[in-house]
Amino acid sequence: MKGLSILIYMLVLITTPVSMASERSSDYAKLNSILSLLKAVKSPYLSGKAQLEIKNETIQLDDVKIWFTKDGNLLSEVKIGADATLDLPVYEDAKNIKMHVNQEKDDVSISLSTKIKELDVTEIAYNDLFVLLDDINSFMDGMAGGMSFMVPTMDAIKFKFASDATIEVLSAKQVYRFQTNKEHEISIDVSKKLRKENPMVRFSQLPTTMSPED
Repeated sequence: MKGLSILIYMLVLITTPVSMASERSSDYAKLNSILSLLKAVKSPYLSGKAQLEIKNETIQLDDVKIWFTKDGNLLSEVKIGADATLDLPVYEDAKNIKMHVNQEKDDVSISLSTKIKELDVTEIAYNDLFVLLDDINSFMDGMAGGMSFMVPTMDAIKFKFASDATIEVLSAKQVYRFQTNKEHEISIDVSKKLRKENPMVRFSQLPTTMSPED
């Protein structure tokens, strides 16, 4: 499984002319707020990645420079990985902070994506599994801002398997057992009662994917 990747934000930078070179700058506050949400996630199975996308084949990674300023003063420069990943900072207060790129907007762009990682254990505590929904709901609400009332609440996780499989929730009072359907899928709604008890969840085999559902 390659993981479920969801494109969540494309940073569109405004072109501004400078002497002797082309430079783009943008307010960093919105992207900073998104990165802050990702930094706050509790689930080990949700991660985010910022990446440089080069659209002009004549441009190499070494040709791209990204840096931050505040009130005209240099704050930091961004390290670009060999795989084009970006180590973007998270500021407590991003007001008046500008992000600069030394390339034209049609030549390079910056994308931020989230990824739901593969489940890597066959037994896991209920809360360690379903906290994924808390993180995704908080993230989606934060992204939507004043329109969060239109965002659906994710209250279930769907697991896809390579073959027939079972999931057991080992509650103290009873064992909840789920069997795959014809598509080798199991969908489990989150339970407030089980969140409070926090029993172990046992998989007969590792799922190939897991994804949130409303």
